[in-house]
Amino acid sequence: MMGYVLECALKAAVCKSLRLTDYPQNRKTDTHFLTHNFDQLVVLSGVSDLFDSNASSSVFQNWSDFTKEFLGDWPAMRYNIQHQQTFTEIKVRDLYTNLTDKPDGILAVITRKKRW
Repeated sequence: MMGYVLECALKAAVCKSLRLTDYPQNRKTDTHFLTHNFDQLVVLSGVSDLFDSNASSSVFQNWSDFTKEFLGDWPAMRYNIQHQQTFTEIKVRDLYTNLTDKPDGILAVITRKKRW
């Protein structure tokens, strides 16, 4: 579920950046918006500067540590039994901490910079 939290946060940032009231979902004209890829969403949202290698080392590390666990078609991960087994309690706590539970966590950085 934490992957969805980040995806929704980035899509909210896209809407704010582009001054949209709703996230584009038209499959014929808005295909570049139809993504679950964090790297694409971070660029579309205009927050890539917050998490690139020029960001503070702890922010960059939180982004890296979180997103490396959700590579490829990450929404399909919930259906992959083998991958689910790699999410131990310790790993889930670490992911939660990187996402939300500290001042340099991903959501805190986006919120503090008023990007959503």
